[in-house]
Amino acid sequence: MVSVVIPTYNDDIRLNLVLWGLTRQTNRDFEVIVVNDGGNDDTKILVDSYSNAIDISYAYLGPASEEYRPSKARNLGIKHSNHDRIVFIDCDVIPLDNLISTHCSKVTDDVILVGVRSRIKPPRIKILTDLLETKKLNYNHVKHHVYVDDERLREKRLSKSFLALTMTDRMTWDYHTLIEHACLCSSANISYSKNALMSLKGFNEDFTGILHGEDHDLAIRALKAGCGVITKPESVVYHLDHEPRAKHNYPKMLELLSRARNS
Repeated sequence: MVSVVIPTYNDDIRLNLVLWGLTRQTNRDFEVIVVNDGGNDDTKILVDSYSNAIDISYAYLGPASEEYRPSKARNLGIKHSNHDRIVFIDCDVIPLDNLISTHCSKVTDDVILVGVRSRIKPPRIKILTDLLETKKLNYNHVKHHVYVDDERLREKRLSKSFLALTMTDRMTWDYHTLIEHACLCSSANISYSKNALMSLKGFNEDFTGILHGEDHDLAIRALKAGCGVITKPESVVYHLDHEPRAKHNYPKMLELLSRARNS
């Protein structure tokens, strides 16, 4: 069995589509932990509405805040989890019905499993939401509205070249190159063993209010600790595009990533 951790903040329209996708999973051996990152109470009402369809629980990261705290939210989800492998997805991705199956692969604790993303433009999200409300939504509708595939689908050599590099090579990359190639380790569709996460002390909570860095910081530390990466191109989530909640803070990201590289 696996635990699925989803951080969210006042994004119940997209979260509703995410949870719908989890009710469609072919493998039912999973639990879901939705972590409310200081948002309003409507999220709990939505989560409770799915309690008869999937094994789902709710955690609240207080105090109420408009600050983006993805590391703290995910770490709280890890604490509430009950299973040996933890799948991280976001509150703005619809998982394909094989998500749980692909992350339930029998692998050792030192293996990271990584899936891919396709993208859906904001105007199309209303169409999917209306279909969900009328109970007519299916995956054909979702796939019909995809406008671009993840670069790991379009350009598989990126994954291969990233995995072929030595750790020394990876640690010399500048931030922008790292983002281009190591989006391989985005937390929109990835799983770690709980033992590995506990050994790494989870996500670095110094990454607060900035975009992307916490994913790559964890991946760098995991790779340095000897973890391997297996890509799962058949494992797809559909990203529901939107304006990001976080703001780029490149100097802070570079400082923290450099600390992870050199520690």
